[in-house]
This record gives sequence, C-alpha cells and structure tokens, in this order.
Amino acid sequence: MRTYRLEQSDREIISHAGVALIGVVIEKHTFQAQAIEQGLPKRHGTPISDMAKTYLGIMAQGKNDFQVICGH
Repeated sequence: MRTYRLEQSDREIISHAGVALIGVVIEKHTFQAQAIEQGLPKRHGTPISDMAKTYLGIMAQGKNDFQVICGH
C-alpha cells in the first residue's frame, strides 16, 4: 500500500483530500472489521463494518450526516 507524507502548503485543499489518508489509517492502523462484525453481525444488506468505513470517509470530507451516503 502507498505511504503518504504530510506537508504544509499554500495551495487550497479540496474536501476530498482527507479520504486517502483516512483510507490508509483505516486499513493499516486502526480499523478492525472482524471485531465489528462479531459484535454487530450483519442481518441483511451491507455489513456494519462497511457502513462504519463509509461514515469515517464522509466525516473526513467535513460532512456529518449519514444520509449523504444515500444522496437524500
């Protein structure tokens, strides 16, 4: 997996800039999908761990409404 180096810049950063960094953190350092699935097993549809990853992604974009995922 690619590593990222953080630097200060004068350039404008778009709201999606944090998603790549969050993805690395989720996959490499903190996120434990198996633990979530054991604690909150999927009954039908999307696994809870996928919803948690998605929510972290929209939070990284500066949004806090889970309905953003559905487009409502």
